[in-house]
Amino acid sequence: MFTSKPKKLTDFSRVFLEPSNATHRQYEALRAFFVEGLPSAEAARRFGYTPGSFRVLVHQFRQGPPRDFFLTPAKGPQSAPKTDPLRDRIIALRKQNLSIYDISRNLAHQGRPLSQVASPGSSRTKDSLACRAGPTTNAHPARGPPRPMSPMSGNSI
Repeated sequence: MFTSKPKKLTDFSRVFLEPSNATHRQYEALRAFFVEGLPSAEAARRFGYTPGSFRVLVHQFRQGPPRDFFLTPAKGPQSAPKTDPLRDRIIALRKQNLSIYDISRNLAHQGRPLSQVASPGSSRTKDSLACRAGPTTNAHPARGPPRPMSPMSGNSI
């Protein structure tokens, strides 16, 4: 004889109430609005939409109701057909401590050029190097080094 209440092993309602992808979330939100009669603002809140974006979703659905809600969203290409064959070659050249410019020239010389690389003196390269280096320590070189602080007041001497 059982002395306790039966326990739920799995809560299957979560599958429906917590959608796993964007398409499923759209379906559940639209279903709550159209089938259950949930107010627009409540459906938006429940499924993580702003009221405005949910109104747009409803409008788009009304314009073209036959939708494939149960298809898995398509993902982008899993490989880059142009660069994958060269990947091992590029890695081998990087292991020789060649720069991206040397690698680019090497591949172009072999008749397999990839995208254009900025030249070492171009502003794009200087900007990217400056961003990687972080802020400079002396932002105003004309002013000279910072003045020492007074230990008592915290003001400059």
